[in-house]
Amino acid sequence: MAADALDLTMREAVSRMEKVWKIGSAVVVGGVPDQRGASYLGEGVLWCGRCEGAIEERIEDEGWYAASRFYRCSTPSCPPTSAPASEIAAELESLTRQYLAEPEVAAAWRADRLAQLDDRIALARTVLPWCCDQRRRRKLSRSLAIRERMTPGLRVLYLNKPRRELFHFGCALANLITERVMTAGASTQGRPIEQLRDAWLEWFDLYRSLDRLSRRQVRRALGGRTEVKRIDDQWERLQNRVLDLVQETDWVYTGPRTHLTDEKPLKEPWSETPEVMPRERQSLMTWALGARGRHVRLVVTLDVDSGARINVVPARD
Repeated sequence: MAADALDLTMREAVSRMEKVWKIGSAVVVGGVPDQRGASYLGEGVLWCGRCEGAIEERIEDEGWYAASRFYRCSTPSCPPTSAPASEIAAELESLTRQYLAEPEVAAAWRADRLAQLDDRIALARTVLPWCCDQRRRRKLSRSLAIRERMTPGLRVLYLNKPRRELFHFGCALANLITERVMTAGASTQGRPIEQLRDAWLEWFDLYRSLDRLSRRQVRRALGGRTEVKRIDDQWERLQNRVLDLVQETDWVYTGPRTHLTDEKPLKEPWSETPEVMPRERQSLMTWALGARGRHVRLVVTLDVDSGARINVVPARD
């Protein structure tokens, strides 16, 4: 372990543990966590081809039927033409995939993602001495338990705060390492990354079965203290296994490298689900359009009977 990691105070260790797994909830595009909160796909990125005003999404409630989503210009003086949100979403997806297919863009994405993963893994490894050393871990657990007991009205669960914090941290780090190895691509030496993935998935399955249960509920469900002790031992075994494995660095993955098209925002056709993952999809789209130093804007011509409605034009200085 690095000397600076051993010098971490307990408060610093707790703070970094929380940061490691909480930052995972941020959208990551091009290696950069994105914190924007777009409420629909085209928010703030589409401009009217007639008056240059902002194009907005409108929702028309149709009672018992599904709401109708469409785009129209926000300028009151502009003619009230509109286009279905599904058609606009389809064009935006097509543009996004077109730009992401460029080899230079894919290479930039991979380099940025690996750099960002390396930074997060390095941060997590500074906390490992507090998690892997038995004496330090007991001290850390006592501190977290005290914080939990000080929370008014909180029901004490079997998976108390020390267990939950270590679980979230360990699985987050295991997931980061797995993603890093799969993004980097095939290597020739090392242990299969599937070992690490299977270990944290087994731990996750146990966590899911015990989540939200008190110790008394677990004892009643299992039929006695002996069975609870068995679960205690199983939890400790799975926890130690994951924490031991995340200290290793010689992982190997023989499958295909993770690619941009594996990103979650591209899993489903945008035209079929225009309301799904707007922030993630918009982040990926704007990153792809702005890659390689491009400065562009999306201009929409709504009153088009056929053909493309969206044009990519140079942005204004």
